[in-house]
Amino acid sequence: MTDQLRISEIFFSLQGESTHVGRKCHFVRLTGCNLRCEWCDSTYTFSGGKWMSFDDIFSQIKANNANKLLEITGGEPLLQPAIHRFMARALDENYEVLLET
Repeated sequence: MTDQLRISEIFFSLQGESTHVGRKCHFVRLTGCNLRCEWCDSTYTFSGGKWMSFDDIFSQIKANNANKLLEITGGEPLLQPAIHRFMARALDENYEVLLET
């Protein structure tokens, strides 16, 4: 069991969807998807990416700023078995976690 995720990108922006529209948010976009939805706007996440440890992911997030809203998206984030441990750690570190599948 490893504490790593395959990441397409990590960035800081404004939330553009849901009841959180307009809030500053960290986005962790994971690699890999088996769904192929016709409306998908992130087909570049189907493959590639790089493996990153949880520590490296949180270091990059914290370097952006102290904001505590975190969205995990993809691809299909639930394909990566370690995602549940990552979300638990984010909650333990007082992040408000959003999951978009």
